[in-house]
Amino acid sequence: MSSTKATAADAVRRRVQAPAAPGKSLPALLEEARPRLQQLAGRVLSADRLLTVTMWALRTTPQLAAADPASVLAAVEFCARVGLLPGPEGYVYLVPRFNGRRGVTEAVPIIGYRGYWALARRSGYLRHAWADAIWPQDQYRIERGTQPRLEHVPDYTHREGLPILVYSVAVLADGSTTFEVMPWPEVEAIRKRSAAREAGPWVTDPIEMGKKTVVRRHAKQWDLTPEAAWGIAAADAAEYGTEADVGTWMAWPALSDATSPEGPAPPAEAAPKEATPPPAAEPEAQALAPEPPAADAADTAPSVEAVQAAGKAARAAGVPDDALREVIRAVVGSRPPAEWTAAERRTLHERLTGLVATLQEAQP
Repeated sequence: MSSTKATAADAVRRRVQAPAAPGKSLPALLEEARPRLQQLAGRVLSADRLLTVTMWALRTTPQLAAADPASVLAAVEFCARVGLLPGPEGYVYLVPRFNGRRGVTEAVPIIGYRGYWALARRSGYLRHAWADAIWPQDQYRIERGTQPRLEHVPDYTHREGLPILVYSVAVLADGSTTFEVMPWPEVEAIRKRSAAREAGPWVTDPIEMGKKTVVRRHAKQWDLTPEAAWGIAAADAAEYGTEADVGTWMAWPALSDATSPEGPAPPAEAAPKEATPPPAAEPEAQALAPEPPAADAADTAPSVEAVQAAGKAARAAGVPDDALREVIRAVVGSRPPAEWTAAERRTLHERLTGLVATLQEAQP
């Protein structure tokens, strides 16, 4: 019986992964996505700046330029959603990763420690922060308990090899200070779990990634807005999850609604509740964002609820989760259900119900 189910599941995967039409080039996909990127990032970033930095990353990283175009677009949309620029500044890195399940290289976003700080400042939680490393020749003192204390006197004349500790310090909005410390062996253990351990910043900048790792742990104690928390969770799923989890973060907003029995998740791009008042030029910046598409006249397409029901029925029938993710990503990318057009709802509903039919046909 288990062999029959596996055969049927493989049939569903083959149908899902077969190209429906000739793919567009990556530059064409990015240019086509410009209005949507501006809509997602208009309050924090410029779509022009985001695309310029992305093209720079593609030119300087041949493996990234050769990655699956849909995954690169999803990674750029992720950057727009969380309001972080990819690139050498260290806010977020776009790292190529080979997905053996799909047989293609995909772009994976990895948030750097400056990205964590930017998200926390935007949440109104963080006033100031820094991270550093401690080498054996440095003088330091760490105390925990009711009066935690961290002192560090670095010896900059000795910086060979790797440090023994990394730490993160955060000065909060109320003036209080917290810190987190990690021994380097713990950093190394986390590096080994990373999907990008053999490429990108883990290879070129291990100490910077060590700082990022301790800041990431520290950030779990911070009171972040839902969109910031989503960004961190989605990036973690991509970096530390399995190959199938890359598809999860790429289709996360849709998958959480269309197939999860827990019900819909909040839209990722909801405005932060504690957001800092916008500058005077904000109205002009917002005016650059395009108006959302008007509702389809005489909309007879299945409702979002009907699409969600079809996704749940497909999962209950035994359609593999990776196949569901692939369908959702191919039709609506990483956009939440509130943004799906009538044509997309109709297509997604047809494909989800079609997966059940394929599964049943493959079973004896």
